[in-house]
Amino acid sequence: METKILITLITAGSALIVALISLFTSLITNRQSLKSSYNLEVMKQSFEKSSFTRSIIDNEMKCSLESLKLALQAIQQVKDEIQLIISAVGSSLSSDIAQKRIKSARENLFNTYEKHHPYLNDIEKDTFHKTKDIGLSIEEMLMRSLQSKRFASDIPNNILTILIQFRHDLTDLQQSLRDSRIERLIKNSLDY
Repeated sequence: METKILITLITAGSALIVALISLFTSLITNRQSLKSSYNLEVMKQSFEKSSFTRSIIDNEMKCSLESLKLALQAIQQVKDEIQLIISAVGSSLSSDIAQKRIKSARENLFNTYEKHHPYLNDIEKDTFHKTKDIGLSIEEMLMRSLQSKRFASDIPNNILTILIQFRHDLTDLQQSLRDSRIERLIKNSLDY
């Protein structure tokens, strides 16, 4: 009988050991599963956060590029009005119309700066601000110069020379903003 009891005890002990091993294996597996679920959730949240951050960056980039585009257009409008005045012959452009056109172009330049400078970096803001200064100088000079003139073609040559120089200065500043826009596009495409 002792042999039967011994065999029963050994069998029961073996079953207990197998049960304990199964229990520990189950606990370890469950713990690893929880860790995996936690890590997966952390990764998911991290991805959502980075996706949200990327969305904000993309939106800022879009606003910045649009602001640069509008700045370039406003500068071009001033340059076009200068060219129209420089090219005026005879009675092709009255003084009043020239003054109104340059004032409108300068106002557009100022309004564009006011609305869009928050989306520009410091260098772009400074460059665009310089175009505002030039635009104001052009308007003031032309208002004085055209005040007693009937036609834009009556502007003295020394004023025309200054206008041509202002137009060249605006072209240089405009090119600087174009370069900045291209740099942003390249940097953005490399970030992806």
